[in-house]
Amino acid sequence: MTAILERGAAPSTTVGSEIINGDGVSMGAVGRRLNKNPLTIWRWGRKGVAAHDGTRVYLETAFVGKQMLTSWAAVSRFIDRLQIAPTKGDVEIDDDPEQIVRNPVERNEAAT
Repeated sequence: MTAILERGAAPSTTVGSEIINGDGVSMGAVGRRLNKNPLTIWRWGRKGVAAHDGTRVYLETAFVGKQMLTSWAAVSRFIDRLQIAPTKGDVEIDDDPEQIVRNPVERNEAAT
């Protein structure tokens, strides 16, 4: 029997079940579908991607033997988690009226 080792920030038994049920796909297959290098897909599973709120979002993956697999449902969940836009409370907004946008000449004049 091949052991399945979950990968990612929060290991999920969902992707393992999806793979066992026949929905497993390779990093190469995901890369071809999304027009990305398979190493990019692998990195999403191992290192994650920074989300808008500063957290890291990981593609749910599992190793079956030496091959890293995921599922289309896991790819969909990963993309959905990255699409969550920050709310106004999540973003620091500087309401300082002293902060003025200046061109380089104006910046030099203001500095002297």
